[in-house]
This record gives sequence, structure tokens and C-alpha cells, in this order.
Amino acid sequence: MSINSVAYLVNLETAAGSYVNVTADSLRFHLDSQLATVFSPLQAGRLTLELDNASAKFTPSNSASPYYPHLIPGKNIRVQASDGSSLYNLFFGKVLEYQLLPGLAQRKTLIDAVDSSQRLRETYITTSLFLNTNPGSIFTAIMSLSNVASFSADTFFDVIPFVWFRDVPATDAVQRLVEFGNYTAFVDAAGTFHLRNRYFGLDAVAAASYAVVNTDGYLSMTYTLNADSVVNRAKISGQARRADTSQQTVAWMSDKPSIVSSGHLGFWVAYVDPVENSVGTPATSLQVPVASSDWQLNTSSDGTGTDRTSSGSLNITMFGEAAVCSLYNGAAETVYLTKFQIRGFSVRQQPLISVQHDGSSSQALYGKHEFTLESDFIVQQNYAKDYAKYMVDDRSNPAPDISVAISNQFPDVLARSLGDLVSLVESHTAVNSQWSVVSVVHDVSFDAGLQHVMTLGVKFYSNKPWLVLDDPVRGVLDGNRELAF
Repeated sequence: MSINSVAYLVNLETAAGSYVNVTADSLRFHLDSQLATVFSPLQAGRLTLELDNASAKFTPSNSASPYYPHLIPGKNIRVQASDGSSLYNLFFGKVLEYQLLPGLAQRKTLIDAVDSSQRLRETYITTSLFLNTNPGSIFTAIMSLSNVASFSADTFFDVIPFVWFRDVPATDAVQRLVEFGNYTAFVDAAGTFHLRNRYFGLDAVAAASYAVVNTDGYLSMTYTLNADSVVNRAKISGQARRADTSQQTVAWMSDKPSIVSSGHLGFWVAYVDPVENSVGTPATSLQVPVASSDWQLNTSSDGTGTDRTSSGSLNITMFGEAAVCSLYNGAAETVYLTKFQIRGFSVRQQPLISVQHDGSSSQALYGKHEFTLESDFIVQQNYAKDYAKYMVDDRSNPAPDISVAISNQFPDVLARSLGDLVSLVESHTAVNSQWSVVSVVHDVSFDAGLQHVMTLGVKFYSNKPWLVLDDPVRGVLDGNRELAF
């Protein structure tokens, strides 16, 4: 496709949902994004945009600017490109900062923007208790609490016995999901946040094929092979929780405080393990305390006086691990709280499970390269065993670190996405196989004629013969598959 048929659209949000096209003032931009995996924590995709500001119209404090007062952080920014009749998304996110270069020789404005994963980094969440829950449902709850409007989750066949996040960055919550199931997370170029299961990419068809020729920079490649990627000892451990099958008293008061007439008593109670009373333990299916049965008021602290429970009222807010309470005494005299308890189902700590798997032949060649994962989502010994074995089997030998740079090859430089499968051929390095895209970088310059360089980071793709139980395609036993982790 001719370069002349390609048009870029750089749009800044002014009023909510309304955009202005600033492409004519754009000098260059840089985009980068990558997959989040168990080995690569979630990082925000970033846009750096350089604008010509000779007229000062991209100066946020300039009241004469046609964009005043909308040049502020937090506004949406979108980068797209069209090639013929096709429109490609390259970035969608929010402006993080404006940086002005006011010198006479270079009056420019630099805009730094990030995708929606940055919002998770800035948001602390507290969730309800999730018991025996699908990872996709937990991901949905995290996105909702983080006010992320556009997100998508694969079908998951795993179940997490217990999840409860208390005042943690939402980014950490997503990363814990990724680590639990060896999943993948990323934000695509249209701004949608994805959580993909560990079978992401299996049976995929190559989206493009590239024959690398290191001649004029049209297509170039770097190839690095070292032992950093090797895992030949995997330790997987977890100490999950399980909900009791019978209701118990999960919190109570030993003291018998007094409440004056027409007075209030406010207090917190923490839930504890019904057996090990000194151990704090979250609870679920909590029952609002019932007057007389769960709480009592009496004119005597030992309960031998007049029962005034009917004169009181209770307000209570119950959280995952504690409850805040307020009792009102409507009686004409001082009363004592002689009994108080909360009933529910304790979510009790289970014994620690720990599994180690070694690849002895790999250790003999490269020394010990250890991978350690501790996850309180993991409760099954067999799950931990399969996870550890998979890690060693998959990474016993060094894997090449390859990046491919493609210049002005349309529409390929516009169409590639994280997770794409590409075929690479390069004779000097004997590369002739398929690779998964794990990072995408765009460098686009307009000030000296269009130059669009896309750099792909890729990892080797192995279409493993997995039998995936419950999967409509890979769940078919055909004699050529082995049971998958």
C-alpha cells in the first residue's frame, strides 16, 4: 500500500466525548505496550506526542488558545490511522502531563499519556469475599471498582476457592490473578482491558509472515540468547482459605460496657477463628444480630436485673473481617450490654501446600534457575504440582529474545497487536518459525516525511499438544494430546 494512502488521526478530548484533530500540528509520537505475564508485571501502555507550539495554542495557560481550558491532564487522547478503507486503532488513554519547551528554536509541547491500566495503579480497592469463584468474575469486580469501562475476560476453567482484596492497588489484584493461573493481561490499542487464559494463542493462525533482510532498514532483527529465561526449579506454594460448612459465632464481646439513658455505644468487633480465638479470620454469610438472641441489654452487668433489650436498637455495618456497631439505649436508666455476638461462616486458613519440581538435566547445563510463586489462591496440591512441572518443562532451555523492526510497511505497521502470531524467516540466525508478539513499539515522525517504524518483541510459539478438559476443541481426546496444566 502506498504511503500516500495512509492518514493519521491524533485526537484530543475537549468537552466530554468531543475531540479536536491535532494531527496537522503533530511532529512525532512514540507508543509502547506489552503483555503482562507471571514473569512481566503489568505496565501501562504509554504515548509520547510532540506538538508544534510556535503559536502557543498548546499552552495550557493560554486563554487565547482555541483549546483553552481543555489542555489539562485526565482528558482522553486517541491515535488512529487509516489505510484505504480500513481504520486502525493505535492508542487510547488519558493525558498524564503537559511539558512545554518555550525556547525560540524549539517551541514545542510534549504530551505524555497512559492507557487504562494506569487507573488501576492509582486505585485502591476493597472487595467483598469471593468463594469458589471464576477468575473472570473476580476480574470484572476489579474493573468495576476501578471504574474501567471497557474490559473483556476469556472463558476460564479454573476456580479460585477464596479471594478477598483489602485496600490494595487494583494493579496488584490483577497481577495476582495473572500469577495464579499463568494468565495474560493487556490493554489493546482501542483501550479495552483484557484478561486472557493460559491457552491464549494456542491453535492461532499466523497474522503475518516476515522474511528478514538486514539491508536498508526496511526490515531488521536483533537476536539474543542467554540463560536468563531458564527455569529449572519451580516452587509453587499456597495457603488458601475455605468457608466452614456450618454457621458459628465469629465475633463477640467479653466486656459488658454500660450505656447511659438515651445514649449510644459505638464499637468495632473483629471476626476470629472459632477454634483459635486469637487468630483473625474473615467470614461470609453473616447474619445481622437479632435482639435477645444475639444481643441483650440489662440493668445489671451480671444479667440478673431487668431486661431492657426491647428499649434498644442496633445499627451495624459488616465487612469482610470486622463489623462496626452502634447501640442505642432508649430506656430511662443506664443499661449494660450483657451479650453481643455475630454469627456467620468462618473462612478459615488451610494448611500450607508446597510443591517443588526440578529439571536435573537443565540444572547440569545452566546451573539452578529458580522460579518461586506464593499464592493464597492455590489450594489444590495437584494444581501446584502441575503448575511447577509445566514451568520447568516449558523453560528448561534458553529461549531467544527477538525484536523485529519494520519500517513503512503498510498496513502491517498499523495492524499488529499484542498476542498476534507472526512467522519469521531469517537465514543468518536460522530462524524459521512462528512467534507470539509480547510487546509493540511505534515510532512515527511527520516532520521530514512520514517515517513509521514498528518494533515487535516476540517469544517462541510452541503449539503444545495439550488436552484441555472442558474446552470445546482441545478437550477432545484424539490420541495426540497430553493433559494440560
